[in-house]
Amino acid sequence: MIISSFKDNTQPALSHPENPERLEYIKLAVDSWSGADSIKYVKPFKAEEEQIEMVHDPEYIKRINDLSSQGSLSFLDMDTGVNQYTYNCALLAAGGCFKGLDLILGSGAIFNKFFLACRPPGHHAFSSKGSGFCIFNNAALGAKYAREKFGIRRIAIVDFDAHHGNGTQEIFYGDNDVFYTSFHQYPHYPGTGGPDETGHGKGEGFNLNLPFMPGTEEPDYIVSLIDIVLPLLNRFGPDQIIINIFSIFMIKRLKEIYYSLFGFSLKIICYIESSIIIPAG
Repeated sequence: MIISSFKDNTQPALSHPENPERLEYIKLAVDSWSGADSIKYVKPFKAEEEQIEMVHDPEYIKRINDLSSQGSLSFLDMDTGVNQYTYNCALLAAGGCFKGLDLILGSGAIFNKFFLACRPPGHHAFSSKGSGFCIFNNAALGAKYAREKFGIRRIAIVDFDAHHGNGTQEIFYGDNDVFYTSFHQYPHYPGTGGPDETGHGKGEGFNLNLPFMPGTEEPDYIVSLIDIVLPLLNRFGPDQIIINIFSIFMIKRLKEIYYSLFGFSLKIICYIESSIIIPAG
């Protein structure tokens, strides 16, 4: 397990949903788990700007750096704050993903999966803009890093969140080597994620959205995972799977679909042996 940052506050106040308490509560939940003794904690490293450019436009990266350097509070949109800590926190979050990939894909690897608890999250981050609490798209960066450093060609990204991962979808929408699927409430923020959004060009058919009505409970997700997603994953034949989840500690405030993301994720791991789990958005 990799935790990217506890104390650096990338948002204006603890009243904001994306605040340092998210990671503190995740750590408390993991430590209270009966299997906590089997978890190895590893420190992340800070990603380099050139690595962030695998996904993000250099001008956008510079903008985040400049805003952070000012030391004051700025907003990319009504939800997404940037302060003096944001840039370094975002580099550390991406670097945590890279560190985990090094551990499971590098020479002499003894692990087959890792869990990254990081902030800021990522799946609403586009190549040239951030939104929905997200600065850099950690899942997309992880996929690019695995491809460029380790030659991993076919990658599946499975996204579980109240909200559709619009940034991740857009980044890979024309890529037939990345299969992206999203479980989310619909209609809901950010307004995308309909079943008709299936990819374009070479990526047609490699984007699957599973929109759920408010009030949907965990058994419906399990059935969708087993009957729809897993057969498609088997057909796609990914070399690596990235699971993007959102913190359970924000569920009651932000959504009306009721499932335990940690509990659901543990069930997923029973079906998917080699995977990466990182926060969504």
